[in-house]
Amino acid sequence: MPWFLLSCSALFWAGNFVVGRLVAGEGGPLTLSIWRWALATLIILPFAWPRIWRQRALIADNWKLLTFLALFSVASFNTLLYVGLQTTTATNALIINSSIPVLIIAFGMLLLGQRPQPRSLIGILVSCTGVVWLVSKGDLSSLMQRGITEGDLWILASSVVWAIYSLYLRFRPADLDPVAFLGFTCLVGTSAIAVLRWINPLGEPPLPMEPHLLAAVAFFALFPSLGAYLCWNAGLAKVGAARGGQMIHLMPVFGLTLATAFLGERMVSHHWIGGALIATGLLIALLPTKGITRA
Repeated sequence: MPWFLLSCSALFWAGNFVVGRLVAGEGGPLTLSIWRWALATLIILPFAWPRIWRQRALIADNWKLLTFLALFSVASFNTLLYVGLQTTTATNALIINSSIPVLIIAFGMLLLGQRPQPRSLIGILVSCTGVVWLVSKGDLSSLMQRGITEGDLWILASSVVWAIYSLYLRFRPADLDPVAFLGFTCLVGTSAIAVLRWINPLGEPPLPMEPHLLAAVAFFALFPSLGAYLCWNAGLAKVGAARGGQMIHLMPVFGLTLATAFLGERMVSHHWIGGALIATGLLIALLPTKGITRA
């Protein structure tokens, strides 16, 4: 069941990349985020609030960690993703995002002092090479001259944010009800996005009340927001961030199929090479060594 739940999350989030790219330019990143999460919060709150109230003491004792998780998941990841999708393809975004499992290992070492095996460090290096190859479009010699696509950098930033969120998710109180956790996360994250949207640093206009945009917002709220987060949090609670994070690699499989069908995007040589390097790094870093007994 945990692996099925994590697979559902990968499918829902893959759809988020494709639909986000589909409506890019019609709705600003902060505008899409606030509409998405405001609707998701309205849907989840009637179910979450009684549980939040019952566990208010536990939430109060852990409010700093829970607020941190809300800001890194709801507020930051999705906004950075939508900013990136304004200027890069869904295909690029999906492949860059597939580096998250290796980023989890890297930040576990940097932030939590975890000691990875030497082969994990090799895997990180190989995957990072894949990301560089992808964002440089296979032309490393001219990378310093023409720079990296701005959208790719935003997507990479969103991947770093999600890796840190997944890493620290292990410290969530074990007794905290998952619906209460999601409800609290939605409330705090949506409030942060609302403040940013009110300041409006990107100068975004209001969301046009077009049927296809409203349908996109409804999709964002129901599937990549509520459905995916519930599945992801429940799945990681059972198998851990390092193992469960591997399921992120299903996103390119789902997402590239959807991008081909709905966006007309195609994989070219630098996509294949970059994706292969990222996947190879993941295999080196995470697959068990033959002959070693696992507990």
